Amino acid sequence: MRSPLRPFALMLLAVVIAVPFVAAQPAPAPTADDVKALRTKYQTEREQAVTAKFPADTLAKADDIVKRADDAAKTENFKAAARHLRDARWQL
Repeated sequence: MRSPLRPFALMLLAVVIAVPFVAAQPAPAPTADDVKALRTKYQTEREQAVTAKFPADTLAKADDIVKRADDAAKTENFKAAARHLRDARWQL
């Protein structure tokens, strides 16, 4: 004898399994404006690091990473530019 709740339970199980796949949308690619905003945040944090007297080699490493971000932004590779700017901010 079949339970009347069985179809309902199967439907509920299907929904619970399917929802995470539908909800997991990839993040949108960064735009030029996103890169400019990250660059502004980096400049602000760098100024704070200079006033806090961070070591010069740490600042130089961050500046090198920002140069890579600028090169990537010039070639309109905004995803790489955003990644480099995040790395530079992390370096500080």
